[in-house]
Amino acid sequence: MGQVQPGEGAALTASAWVTYINTHRIFNTRLFIGQISVNTNVYVSLCEVNRTNNSPFLGNASMKVYNVVPYNGFADVRGEVDWDEDIRIRLSIYITP
Repeated sequence: MGQVQPGEGAALTASAWVTYINTHRIFNTRLFIGQISVNTNVYVSLCEVNRTNNSPFLGNASMKVYNVVPYNGFADVRGEVDWDEDIRIRLSIYITP
């Protein structure tokens, strides 16, 4: 898994993060973010990105987020990229207390 980085424009009471993975079909990934606890709300969205500069674009692959489960210090995410081979995607993560 790639390193999770803070996103721009996050409010003081919330935070935004991004990470990138290469995947296809149903996937599970763990997001290690110290702000997450079992009592926080964690929202995740997916988009395809260019492999060379991580610029998002609307590709032909459909994507879905199935589950986001917060724990103390991390969250587990299950999603799906409807494609036959790995493509690079960005997970945008928004956390509220």
